Amino acid sequence: MRALVTGASGFIGARLCETLRAQGVRVRAAFFAHAPRCEADDLVRADVRDAASVSRLCDGCDVVFHCAGLLGRWGVTREALDAVNAAGPLLLAEQAQRAGARHFVHVSSTGVMGPGRDLDERSPCRARGDYAESKLAGERALLDRFGDGDGDGDGNGRRKPTLTVVRPSFTYGPGDAHKLALFRAIAARRFVLIDGGRSLLHPVYIDDVVQALISASHRQSSETRVYIAAGPRALPTREVARTIADALGVSLWPLSAPAALAGPLAAAAEVIGRAVGKAPPLTRGRLRQWSEDGAFDTTRAREELGFVARTPFADGVARTVASYREQAWL
Repeated sequence: MRALVTGASGFIGARLCETLRAQGVRVRAAFFAHAPRCEADDLVRADVRDAASVSRLCDGCDVVFHCAGLLGRWGVTREALDAVNAAGPLLLAEQAQRAGARHFVHVSSTGVMGPGRDLDERSPCRARGDYAESKLAGERALLDRFGDGDGDGDGNGRRKPTLTVVRPSFTYGPGDAHKLALFRAIAARRFVLIDGGRSLLHPVYIDDVVQALISASHRQSSETRVYIAAGPRALPTREVARTIADALGVSLWPLSAPAALAGPLAAAAEVIGRAVGKAPPLTRGRLRQWSEDGAFDTTRAREELGFVARTPFADGVARTVASYREQAWL
């Protein structure tokens, strides 16, 4: 089998490349800015916003794993997010169809579903914030164009690739530069819980996410499916923070802030941040993550893919802290 992995310099994409190659899969790794550190049979620079850039990217590939995406970091505009996360997936999937790929696996996010408990693939999507809304737009564009109700081909005799959408939850693990700020804040005792840390967060270890993606690519059915990839269990955010603090060997800051107070402070911090051109210490998006529930039901992935997240949170955090320290990130 030959697989294309976009976003190969990113956290999920890089680990996916490593795992696929270890399983004997030939991997074409596509990246945008920085060449990935992982090994691959082909390394290709590509821009998912540009049709010419991806026009031959899928050639010869049986499976396309679309991991490329733009994170909702401070200063990233909605226009930039839409160009990559909303328009990019459909552009690449159309090229995958032209190249004759049999399967297109799209990495979405549970953020498209909005807050709630026991959410599953049938739950209505209520994305909040520019990043989640852009990811939802990309997912819907794929489902509209390549879903089961759109015929068999593109009018030129080329069949549609099977479409599978995988929504990972709060993904963490060694090599994750995005979650590094959280670990650093807890290490420096600058992290403050919201509303006592009662809301639920559903962490999932990187290797479990990668296994879900690979299992999705082995589906025999041509039916379009959406799957949630979440960890063994959802945890109160105070337990998430305390587990990280224990692994770091520090005590968690004992105080918490009410969401009713933190919300206006976050909004004010964003105004000041834009005025001075500096990322604020608290944003409304970050506040939502730590004050609203995000707990998911993975029954469909377990029953149809055999997916079981096997990494306990404490074990995954211990590996992550060890990796951060080995790289002198902490």
